[in-house]
Amino acid sequence: RRVSAVLWVHNAGFQGHCPMSTMADVGLPAELFNFTQLEWYGRVNYLKGGLTFSDAVTTVSPTHAHELRTPFGGFGLHDAFIALGSRFVGIANGIDQNLWDPSKDPYITSKFSVRDLAPKRKDKTALQRTFGLTQRAVPIFAMSARLTYQKGLDLILGYPDYFALDAQFIFLGAGEQRYMDALTEIAARAPGRI
Repeated sequence: RRVSAVLWVHNAGFQGHCPMSTMADVGLPAELFNFTQLEWYGRVNYLKGGLTFSDAVTTVSPTHAHELRTPFGGFGLHDAFIALGSRFVGIANGIDQNLWDPSKDPYITSKFSVRDLAPKRKDKTALQRTFGLTQRAVPIFAMSARLTYQKGLDLILGYPDYFALDAQFIFLGAGEQRYMDALTEIAARAPGRI
């Protein structure tokens, strides 16, 4: 009882909607299945339960914390996020600049720095080789993400001139089959570029 719980919400679109019967499977008593704790439109909502029972809740940025408090951004749980009050904050995430310093990174082909960017070209060539792209001097647009509508793939796939740019494209991820199929089809039509 003395241990505090902090819940990190990365994506409120994934809430864990399940039948009530799953509560027994995870050892939760049936009395928690009520509107203020775990029940959500006749089903268990495990994210709602996490919000309810956490001592503090955080997310990826102050802006995202604001968005989660809106009907659109909260995916139906905006009132639960609002009810948290000061127990809910957004903390800007980012990289460890020492760990990911390209002048020290053991995982890249060539180390470079702000003072000497020339070796970065070798890294780009290695990236192109790794992903089967033609080695040439064009911009590379890369996306490493869950392939879902929330990541803006409809914007990319819905703009016909996007892939006509004189550039190369890398998509790394898995997710909704429709996006994986569309990107695979586009890549098959443009080997060496996508």
